[in-house]
Amino acid sequence: MKSPSGSNFPYYYKDGALHGVHLADFRKDSAKLLGILAEEKKFLENQSITSVTWLDMYGIRLTKEILEGLRSFIMNLSPKITKCGLVGVAFFDRFRINRLLWKKNLG
Repeated sequence: MKSPSGSNFPYYYKDGALHGVHLADFRKDSAKLLGILAEEKKFLENQSITSVTWLDMYGIRLTKEILEGLRSFIMNLSPKITKCGLVGVAFFDRFRINRLLWKKNLG
């Protein structure tokens, strides 16, 4: 089965399910990126299994709007996601995301 971002789901790895969210294709269009996050949220809510999720974010410039969308995505799906990895994010941007999650008591 394909997820809205185009990745195979579930991808079984080391006795668990792994889910990749490919956001790098939408680096120029933040509205589409936020739309894909909303579709992925609906998709994962309808799944019966929890998974390790990685967000492929190569080349995405993290604006306040995108940061808030990521925070909402991670916060709303915290029961469905056992771990969340950020791929392709610079150190400072990773710090910004962690700080935002910590402020909302998720860090």
